[in-house]
Amino acid sequence: MNDHSIQKRQHYIDSPQHYPSITLTSHVTVHYYFNFGLVETTEEEELERKDRMEDQTELVGKTFVGHYYHLFDNDRASLSSLYQPTSMLTFEGQKIFGVDDISTKFNQLPFDQCRHMISTIDSQPCPSTGGLLIFVSGSLQLAGEDHHLRFSQCLICRCST
Repeated sequence: MNDHSIQKRQHYIDSPQHYPSITLTSHVTVHYYFNFGLVETTEEEELERKDRMEDQTELVGKTFVGHYYHLFDNDRASLSSLYQPTSMLTFEGQKIFGVDDISTKFNQLPFDQCRHMISTIDSQPCPSTGGLLIFVSGSLQLAGEDHHLRFSQCLICRCST
């Protein structure tokens, strides 16, 4: 072990004593932690911490996206359970606020059935919200249509404790 790897450094690190969670539905909860606190660690501990955070970020992002688009494709009315009274949806330039108006927008879409095929999911921690910022891209196929429509969506997935 070289001297550089055993030197202590101060930085912000996630605290394993605190486990917030994202509740996807009333019966599906994904646990993870992104509680930042100041601690001292070695370079090796720093690398392990980064690996853990990347794994957790990726897992929660993929789980949330899978759940979100499953509901969108199969039970669109249930998407309302993932929004809060302060939520905002921007759809083709239109800003829609609150659970009721967002639900109305989803229910007024000019198609009943669709299937999302996800190409990419890019997730990163968002310490200001205590959750994740998730960028999704893929294609959407409408029932009875042969062609696919490309889409992208940015989601903020908040953490509940």
